[in-house]
Amino acid sequence: MNNRMKYLWINFVIILFLEILCQPIWAQGDNQIIVLKGKAGVEAVFEVSDSFGQWVAYSDVESGQTWDIGGPTFYLQTLDGKRVIIAEQNSIKVLKDSTEVVIETDIFSSPLRVRQTYSFSKDDRTLRIQTSLRSLDKPVLVRRAGLLSISVLGEKLKLTGPEYVSFPIFGERIFAGVEHPSVECKIKNDTLSLSQPLYINISDKWVDLPPAVFGSASDEDFITNGEEALRRSFIRYLDGIRVKPDDMHVHYNDWWTSPQPSSEAFVLANIDTLKKKLFDQTGFFFDSYAIDEGWANPHSVWEINRKNFPGGFKKIRNALESIGSHAGLWLSPSSLYPASLDNKWLKSEGYEVTHNEGLGVNACIAIGGRYQTEFKKNTKICT
Repeated sequence: MNNRMKYLWINFVIILFLEILCQPIWAQGDNQIIVLKGKAGVEAVFEVSDSFGQWVAYSDVESGQTWDIGGPTFYLQTLDGKRVIIAEQNSIKVLKDSTEVVIETDIFSSPLRVRQTYSFSKDDRTLRIQTSLRSLDKPVLVRRAGLLSISVLGEKLKLTGPEYVSFPIFGERIFAGVEHPSVECKIKNDTLSLSQPLYINISDKWVDLPPAVFGSASDEDFITNGEEALRRSFIRYLDGIRVKPDDMHVHYNDWWTSPQPSSEAFVLANIDTLKKKLFDQTGFFFDSYAIDEGWANPHSVWEINRKNFPGGFKKIRNALESIGSHAGLWLSPSSLYPASLDNKWLKSEGYEVTHNEGLGVNACIAIGGRYQTEFKKNTKICT
């Protein structure tokens, strides 16, 4: 065989290999098992048939442990309250390459197409599940998404924070969470549910939802960190995805210093004191200075209290910029601090509110609502 023939034969083999590796996997007859491998010695296992594709296990090869995964994995709730579970639908295709597994499913009752992309995060141990939606017809209003709703068979689970805040869920060696601050976290025995209220219209363009994650601590983590192993493995995962600034950002917040309500005169005097006692003597100053609670007119939707801040924030901004700093502003979008936004006034003026056990009512940030519209407009003016 001459060199040209060898070259053509090698290229043919490479192309054939790539086509086989990246082609849709259509199982015929018996179910097939697909394994997605992380570089740190973990695996995600999927079961696939001609009408079904599901994540079924997570394994730590080095420790010899496998966690069987059961449940629907993902569900959607539409505005009428109907809940659609992905596991009860037929998968239209399953794709796999060396770095990810993609499962697409059509929900004809909604009608929506759901794409779930499974891959390992930068720590090579944490499985990341990116769910995307698009409509197959007219726009669909989705009320809630169950981003990760599974049972980890036999695992003892615990919450690490309140149910209504996005804290991770911990087991003995595993953790789960969602890469978004607004998530409802629930557990019952060995079952966990991480869901998010959405209220978004899904059109024919793909919409990415916040990714869910499932990871574990290694044997080495336990040897090195003992009881702190799982927490430190979660922090390692976070360190791989967080936005890292070029340098440390040093911030000042005047909550502990300012009177209630605050005033332009106080803020300018406080900046002047900090300048004289810190900047003038050391050359150092804060990267940003935040005006905390007390700047807003409580009988408005986050408008500046012009009685106490007659010049708005212009003089404050100028004073800070002259020493290389920037102005910041404290806000409570849900209006949980009545001294800054009177919720009774808000309700009496016809703005959207929601029930609050402690306050009676608080602001409701409904998409496209009157409150949200004015909130965005007024805070933009403030800054």
